[in-house]
Amino acid sequence: MKKLYMIPAAICSLLLVLFTVTACSDDTLGITVRFPEIAGLQQNDPVVFEGSNIGQVEKIVYTDTGNYLVEITIAREFVNAATAYTLFSIRPAGVDGKDRAVLLVQEKAGGEVLKEGSIVEGSVRSGYLEQIIGELQKKAGAAEGELRRALEELQKSLEEASWRLGSGLQQALDDISLHLQSFKEDMKKVPDSQEVQRLEESIRRFADEFNRAQEDVRSHIREEVLPELQRELEQLREKLKRENRQDEMEEIDRQMDKVIMV
Repeated sequence: MKKLYMIPAAICSLLLVLFTVTACSDDTLGITVRFPEIAGLQQNDPVVFEGSNIGQVEKIVYTDTGNYLVEITIAREFVNAATAYTLFSIRPAGVDGKDRAVLLVQEKAGGEVLKEGSIVEGSVRSGYLEQIIGELQKKAGAAEGELRRALEELQKSLEEASWRLGSGLQQALDDISLHLQSFKEDMKKVPDSQEVQRLEESIRRFADEFNRAQEDVRSHIREEVLPELQRELEQLREKLKRENRQDEMEEIDRQMDKVIMV
């Protein structure tokens, strides 16, 4: 993997903007996407829109705040794919460990095209449901479980009620799901304090977005997502208890209480 450099976030953002504005040719649009994790993304990986490669990753910088600034360039003929309504995410690796890319998905048509040097927020997964369903598909033939039933109910309610998660709420769930999945990949490993803090920040964003969501959205999440999320957090609590670090869950518990009490 290409070497990552750690420099202060404020200086990093300024340097990336200046670099993008001065270094990009007239043939490309240069923007920077801020990701909480990069899931193995590397320099020269593609930028993809509607199945087509429209650019590439030029540079990745790790900041002192624990985020990654990913500089990408987009071919000029595809600049309309990058607008104020575009969601930026990282495509997970395929079964061969490859195929990572920065994905662009437009929430809706229109929206102002991003300017050269823009810095936008991104998420690691293209969708909470897509990620979990993908994991379930890898385990084809497995017995029905609580998670599968919960997802089926959520999919059904999505279709019947014709609602969707807002981008902020979607990204918060994406981030939480990513953190918890990484904790589960090695059942014997206990996450370090920095990893727990990043999860805590994702839970805080989720609680804030949940509080702003419409009641029907909150109701579906309470019934079909929260029970599974609470089970995952309880598993994390048990891991931390083994090292007498359960106090690191206190702020996470407070944020979850805010969600339950809304």
